[in-house]
Amino acid sequence: MKRPGKPRGQHYLSHQAVDTDHGIILDVTVTPGDVNDSVPYLEQIERINSQIIPLQAAAADAAYDFPLAHRVLDDLGIAFFVRHQKHGDNSKTEFKHDDFRYDEENDLYVCPQGNPLRRNILTRTASGLYWQYIAQKADCKDCPLRHKCLSETDRRGARKLEHSYFRPAVSKHLDRRGEPVYQDAPMPVYETLLKLIADKDYFVITTNVDHCFQKAGFDKKRLFYTQGDYGLFQCSEPCCQETFDNEAVIREMVKRQEYMKVPTELLPVCPHCGKPLTMNLRSDNKFVEDEGWHRAAERYENFLPELFSRIYFAQTTEGVQPISGHEDESRAVLAAVQAALNKALTASKPTLTISPEKTTYANADEVTVTLDCPTDGAEIYYTVDNSNTLTGSTVSDPTKTGIKYENPLSVSIGDIAGGTLYIRAAAKKDGKWSGIVRKDLTFAKGVKENAFAVNGQNYQSWADAVAAVNAANGGTIELNDDVELSSVSTMPSVPCTIRSAGETKYKLSGSPLTLNGDLTLENITYSVSRIYANGHDLTIANDVETARSWTAYNLYAGSTVDSTAAGTQRISVQAGNFAVIASGRGSTTHKADVDVSVDGSAEVELAGAYMSATLDGNITFHVADGVKLNQFLGEQSGGSITGNLTLQINGTPTLKSYSPTYKASVNRASFGTLDLTGADTDFITANRDKFTGFATVLPTA
Repeated sequence: MKRPGKPRGQHYLSHQAVDTDHGIILDVTVTPGDVNDSVPYLEQIERINSQIIPLQAAAADAAYDFPLAHRVLDDLGIAFFVRHQKHGDNSKTEFKHDDFRYDEENDLYVCPQGNPLRRNILTRTASGLYWQYIAQKADCKDCPLRHKCLSETDRRGARKLEHSYFRPAVSKHLDRRGEPVYQDAPMPVYETLLKLIADKDYFVITTNVDHCFQKAGFDKKRLFYTQGDYGLFQCSEPCCQETFDNEAVIREMVKRQEYMKVPTELLPVCPHCGKPLTMNLRSDNKFVEDEGWHRAAERYENFLPELFSRIYFAQTTEGVQPISGHEDESRAVLAAVQAALNKALTASKPTLTISPEKTTYANADEVTVTLDCPTDGAEIYYTVDNSNTLTGSTVSDPTKTGIKYENPLSVSIGDIAGGTLYIRAAAKKDGKWSGIVRKDLTFAKGVKENAFAVNGQNYQSWADAVAAVNAANGGTIELNDDVELSSVSTMPSVPCTIRSAGETKYKLSGSPLTLNGDLTLENITYSVSRIYANGHDLTIANDVETARSWTAYNLYAGSTVDSTAAGTQRISVQAGNFAVIASGRGSTTHKADVDVSVDGSAEVELAGAYMSATLDGNITFHVADGVKLNQFLGEQSGGSITGNLTLQINGTPTLKSYSPTYKASVNRASFGTLDLTGADTDFITANRDKFTGFATVLPTA
C-alpha cells in the first residue's frame, strides 16, 4: 500500500456498506490497499439494489464523480447526486477544452476560429472511455490562432479534444443539481396496495403522517390523516384553523440551502399573525384540524352509513303482499326487514349554499348561507365560528352546540382586520345525526375611509379609485393604509403608479394580480404572490420593500392565458426579492419582445420561458452592478423561446456561492448569448465558468 495517510506495506482494505439506521452491514468487499474507495462502490450498489432493497438514489462526494459511475447508476434507474469534480485541463496551450463549443446536433466541436473538430475514434484511458475529436490539419496549418491552440512541439499539426462516451448520463445527473427530488417510499408497498384496490370502493384511515399515500396516487378525497401530514404547515400559535401546502417552500429551501443552512427569508411564518409555522402534526393541544381535515373525517364517518343507505334506500316493504297460507310468518319477516331499514337509514348530509361565491370576500361583504336536507322530516343544526373570537384550535360541533336552522342567514366578518368564518351543519332524524358539512369563508382586511387617494380625492373602495384613474386616462393611486386585494380586484386599464402617500410604506397584498395597463410600484411594502404583467410594462422602484414570505414573489411578463405585447415590453426591478419570468405561466404563449432590467438593491432569480410555456419573441436580461443574482435559467423544463436569448452582465453582481444554476436552457445543449463585455475583469475571471450552455459568450477571449 502506498496512499497518503495509510501505512506502507502489504495491506488490504475492507469496503463496507452499512445501514446506519439499523446497524446492519449490507455488503463487504476486500481489495488490495492501493485500490481507491470508489472502485468497489458500483459493485456494492448493484448488489444491494438487486439482492437487498431497490434503491431510488445514491449520493457521493466529488471523488466518485467519474463517467462510469454516472452510466452504471443511470442504467440501474438510480438517481445519482454527486458533487461535481472539476477536472483540470493540462494541455499546454492557451485555448482549453472550454474554449471549444460542442454542436450536439452535428456531433462536432467548433474551435474559436469557427472550424470543426469531427469525431474520430473511441479511446480508453485510465480515467474512462472517450471519443476523440480532431481538426483538419489544413484548417490548423494557416490558422491565425494556431499559436494559442497548438504547442510548438505538437507533431500532429491538428488540435484534438476528448469527450466522455458516457456524457449523456453525466449531463443528466449534473444538470439535476440544485433541483430537489421528492423521493418515493423505499419499498413499493403503497403502489402495490393501490393496485389491489384501484377498482374498488375504498377509504383509507391512517395514522401515517409521511404523505406517502397521496404521493403514491391515492385519491386525496379517500384519505383521512388523523394525526396530520408532513406535507402541511400550520401556525405554531395557532391563530387560525388553516393549513398550508409546504412542498414549494421545502423545495426552495433545499435549492437555496448552503452548508446545511437555510436562508432566513425562507423560514416559514404565518401570513396572518407572523408567528413561525410548524408541521401539522398532532403532538400537543395546538394541532390544527382545518377544513380539509374535517371533510376527511366526515367522509370517513359517513362511508359505511352512506353505503348502507344506497343499498336500502330504494327498498321498502310497502306494497309487498304476504305469502298465501303463510300470512303470519310473512308479516313477521316484513316487519323485521322494515325495522332493519328504519335502523339503517340516517339523514343525508345537509347541502350548504353560499351567495355570492368568492375565493376571498371584501371586508364589508355580507354572505347569504342557505341550508337544505333531502331527507324528509330531518332537522338541520348549524354553528358559525369567527377566527377573531375563536378560542383554542377546534371549531364548534353542530351535533352538540348547534342552532336549529329555520331560514337563510346572513353572515359577515365584523372585524376590520379580516379573518375567516367557519360554518358547519348537520341534520338529525329519529335521534340519528348525519355527517357534518363545512364551509370556510375568508374575508380580506378592511381599510380606512381615505385608504386610496387619486388627484386629491379620497376613496375607501379600490374599485372607485381605479375608476377615477381610468377616467383621468392615467395617474397615481396613493395608499393611506395597508391594502389587501382580492381575486375580483381589477387593475387600471391605463398607465398607473401605486405608492404610499407618506413616509410609511403601506403593504400591498392579496391574490395574484393581472395588469390591464402599465404599472409602477413605489414606496410600498410588497406582498402579492404573483403579478401577471399581461404584455404591459412593469416597474418595481428602488424604494419598494418585499415583505417576509416563505414563498417566492413571481413577476410574469405574460399571463395564465395567451398574451401579446404591443411593442417591446419592459420590466424593471430596482429593489426587493423577486423571481422574474419573461413568459406566461403554464402551457401559454406570450408573443412579445421582452426587456428585463435588474439593478439597485434587487435580489432576483431570472427565467426566460417558464415550464411548458412559450415566449414567442426575443428576451434580453440586463443585470447591473450590485444586484444579487441567485439563479438564471433561460428555458425551464419544457419551456421554449422562439427568438434570441441574451443575458448581459455589468459590473460585479453577487452570485450564489453554493450549487448555483446559471444555465441557458435545460432543453438544448447550447443556446443564446452571454454578454460579459460590461462586467468587471475580476468578475469574469471568478465566475465565467459558472454560466453554462450559452452558444455565444462575449468577449470571446
